[in-house]
Amino acid sequence: MSVIFECEHLTVGYGKVSVARDVSLALSEREILAVLGPNGAGKTSLILTLAGLLVPMAGTIKLGGTVMKGGTARRLNSEGVVLVPDSRALFTAMSTRENLQIAAKSKGMSVAEVFDTFPSLATRAKIRAGMLSGGEQQMLAVARALVQGPKVLIVDEMSMGLAPIIVEQLMPKLRDVADSTGAAVVLVEQHVQLALEIADQALVLVHGEVALQGPAADIRADPRRLEVAYLGAGADG
Repeated sequence: MSVIFECEHLTVGYGKVSVARDVSLALSEREILAVLGPNGAGKTSLILTLAGLLVPMAGTIKLGGTVMKGGTARRLNSEGVVLVPDSRALFTAMSTRENLQIAAKSKGMSVAEVFDTFPSLATRAKIRAGMLSGGEQQMLAVARALVQGPKVLIVDEMSMGLAPIIVEQLMPKLRDVADSTGAAVVLVEQHVQLALEIADQALVLVHGEVALQGPAADIRADPRRLEVAYLGAGADG
């Protein structure tokens, strides 16, 4: 399959301070990339840059082979790059259905299709988003992205504030979304093993550097490599 979303030698940061350096990645349709690493590694800054909210300090971002300028979030969104932030950014006074309707685009899933994907949301269609459980709010945040018709879906910390059992239920939904819509998915996640189970590729950032990158299945099968990436070459073993 051809690459639809990529970055080459991307360095991101704020002002003159870089927080992630020399990151390269390439994603085809239906591929999921898990971006892993300890807190403060530069993961969120990386995906904010991929979504167009920050201007790269160096390197390029390409969508469908076309170089996209940093800091052009609206253009990237219109071209199909959709971010689900860790804050979820829902309209809490609006109903579940209204949150979907206000974001819907003709190229995206219909509200009915989204409810088929997330049946529990259908039963909460008239409930204000602020009254939903944390897991339901996260489902709604992803569903709102789907009605925009993403070619690339970027999800920042889907598990934020959720009980592990809820995360275990939600994570496979991203695999279903990628497979059914053809969207490429970039997922920043602290639940490492759950992320590796649904991902095709993985990238580990530590102190802003790429410490490990490759097929998710290979990394999942060798926990020692992951431990060394997180803790450094001198990790006890």
